[in-house]
Amino acid sequence: MDKQKLLLSLSISTLVYNVISVVLWTLTSIVLIINFSMINKIHFNWRYCFPLSLLYVIPTIVNVFVYITFYKFNNSIFIIALTY
Repeated sequence: MDKQKLLLSLSISTLVYNVISVVLWTLTSIVLIINFSMINKIHFNWRYCFPLSLLYVIPTIVNVFVYITFYKFNNSIFIIALTY
């Protein structure tokens, strides 16, 4: 497998992983917030999403920096565009 095919398969698998992560974090956040609201007998409020969403946003920012440095060294503008 040459370098370009390896980068392409890596970017596709990364894209799939990111999509699955976003879906799972969103579902987990919603379930936790609804359970928290029911336990504490409080009205459901979207502002409780913020602390939980930070758990996903921080690793995503780190991932972006890793991808930028990785693709900068490999000069693969097409693949970084495909990944995001």
